[in-house]
Amino acid sequence: MSAEELIRRLENCLTYSIKESSIVLENVCDFPIDIRAIEIEYYIYISRAQAAQSTEHVELGRFRKRVFERVSIEQVLQPSTSLNIYFGIIKNIENVYVVVNIDDKQYRVKVLEKKENK
Repeated sequence: MSAEELIRRLENCLTYSIKESSIVLENVCDFPIDIRAIEIEYYIYISRAQAAQSTEHVELGRFRKRVFERVSIEQVLQPSTSLNIYFGIIKNIENVYVVVNIDDKQYRVKVLEKKENK
């Protein structure tokens, strides 16, 4: 199986969910996954207000800033198992990626969010 085919399989069978202050990766593939790191893309909001005694013009309101964080994992995730990664207060997550080893090369793979059935 080529690296491209394996990446496509990973995109369809590796999921994440948010539980309390952790990101939980779940391997629903039928093979182990060599995870080197996890990357989280999220947004923070910054509020700006006019300073009381400043003559400087400051933009009022809020703006959004994109943040990427990478956390080294360096673990093999076996089939039908999960891995909890404490991340702190988790808000505004846009994407989660894993960095995996395939044939002595590293690839970045987007992870699907596991939707809870309610």
